[in-house]
Amino acid sequence: SQSIGEEGMGIYQLIAPVMAMSYSLTVAGIQTAISKYVAPEPTSHDYKASLRILLVGFTISLSLSAILGFFLFEYSFFIAKNFLLEERCASLVRIFALSLPFSSVHSCINGYYYGIKKTGLPALTQLLEQGARVLSVYFIFAFCEKNGLRASITISVIGIVIGVFVSMGVSAIAIFLRFGKLGFSFSSGATKSTMSNKKILHTAKDILSMAVPLSANRIVI
Repeated sequence: SQSIGEEGMGIYQLIAPVMAMSYSLTVAGIQTAISKYVAPEPTSHDYKASLRILLVGFTISLSLSAILGFFLFEYSFFIAKNFLLEERCASLVRIFALSLPFSSVHSCINGYYYGIKKTGLPALTQLLEQGARVLSVYFIFAFCEKNGLRASITISVIGIVIGVFVSMGVSAIAIFLRFGKLGFSFSSGATKSTMSNKKILHTAKDILSMAVPLSANRIVI
């Protein structure tokens, strides 16, 4: 805040509605739906069903993130000018758009761990995300200052991307290790047997039937 000033901080805060809307559209409802439908796993031990729910949730969320990310990137200037009423937000929106796929993966995995009542990993990844975000911004600003470069507010949004990428990486490693210990490989026949077209469609229907109303509620709010 001392480096970019009050005006820069104000510009940064202007993209908050875009961030909130993006998360509502791509991950909020799906994360909750995954949590609900994997919740029986600790007692049923039906790991195939949990894996199918997680993979279908991944697919839906990543697809939405890719579409919305492309839209935000391509129409960032239009959004900044006509909705945020500040053209200097365009570069911030473009950078933020890059974080959406990472955020989708992270949120879906968190949803799985919330559902099976193992909150340690989500807590850890959230701490790592904020730590990576703050430290990356600090060191980039310090590098710019040391080399006589102008520190821009875009660095703060780059920090968001770095933070989400770190948390996604840790989450992805954890989920691979968990299902690996359970005897699953994401390319194995056992895994593929959980992904028949009929089961995929049924799971997608269940997830969307819960995710769509939740996401719509978040969007309205």
